[in-house]
Parts: sequence; structure tokens; C-alpha cells
Amino acid sequence: MAGEIIAVGEDVKKWTQVSGSHPRTLVLRGSSDTSFAVASGATVIATSSSNEKLAEATKLGAKHTINYTNKPEWDKEVLELTNKVGVDFVIEVGGQGTLPRSLNAVRIGGSVAAIGFLSKDTSGLDFVLPVIMKSILVRGVYIGPVSEFINMNRLIEANPEKTRPVINKVFNFDQAVDAYAYLKSQQHVGKIVIKVA
Repeated sequence: MAGEIIAVGEDVKKWTQVSGSHPRTLVLRGSSDTSFAVASGATVIATSSSNEKLAEATKLGAKHTINYTNKPEWDKEVLELTNKVGVDFVIEVGGQGTLPRSLNAVRIGGSVAAIGFLSKDTSGLDFVLPVIMKSILVRGVYIGPVSEFINMNRLIEANPEKTRPVINKVFNFDQAVDAYAYLKSQQHVGKIVIKVA
């Protein structure tokens, strides 16, 4: 999830997870929203299949980046980076195919926010044992409440340079189909904008 059509709901959903848990360390599965996490005071480990997207995440403040194509066992890399402790928080966008790695990467007593299901992997998933053994809170999130939208906007106002969205490409309204095709290609770094006026 390196970007998406600008949708306040998506930003609030992710902001709710970062602000509500006050993590010191977190893994962003995908390179988006690094700036929100950094502005909130978290140490960010960003993952992506694209080195270009990881370079952008570094510019936005990610302390560590992992290309999960080159390192498919990215969870083990996270454990190495955290001295085998794990991170406080993982924002999980892959779903069934990547959730086991997120559960492995999170610390005892940590949290995983399941906000997507982008992975095409449909292998069997037994997550009950790791959740119990590590006392992990797994929370499905669809969207955040209005109160978090207000808090997110306070963060943006207080940190305008850190939280300015990365705009990858702007499409006119009559090019909306092209914009969605570009989104589906996952070649972008940042937001895709469709101008309505």
C-alpha cells in the first residue's frame, strides 16, 4: 500500500492505529503514512517490494526499510533490528498471506492492526497460538472515529512539513479510469489525485 486515491477515511484509519496505541516502534507494511508515524514520535520500519518506495519512506523519516521481495522473511529482519524484542505495533495490509509474519514481528504484548487484505496468498493460517503465546492484540479496522479525524488534523497543523502528503500523480476527472489503472499497477509512490474541478 504505497499510496491510494486520496481518501480521508484511509488516512483516519491509519492515524487512529498510530495515535491510539502510542507505539515507540512500528512496522508499516507498505511505505505510505511514514510521515504520520514519525510526526507522532514513532521509530518506523517500512516494508515494500519497491526500492523506490523505500527510498521515499526513508526521506519521510523511516529509520529502517526492508524490501520484502529481497527478504521474504522480513519478520526475522524486524526481530534483528529490535534485538529480538519485536516492534510495538504492525499495520498489516496483506491479510491472510502476511499476517503470520506480522505476528512474529510484533513484541510480546504488542498490537497488530489488520486494515487490508492485499496478499494473494491463501495458504492456511493458524494465528491463534502466536496471539495467545505473545498476548498480541489483533484488531480489525475499517475506519476511525470523528475524534481521531480531529486529532489527525491537529497533528497535520502542528507538523505541516512532516505530514504533507506525497503526491505521485494528478489525473483530471475524465481520466479517472486511468487513475484507477495506475493505482492497480502499484507503480506509484505516494498519493494519486483525481481532480474533480
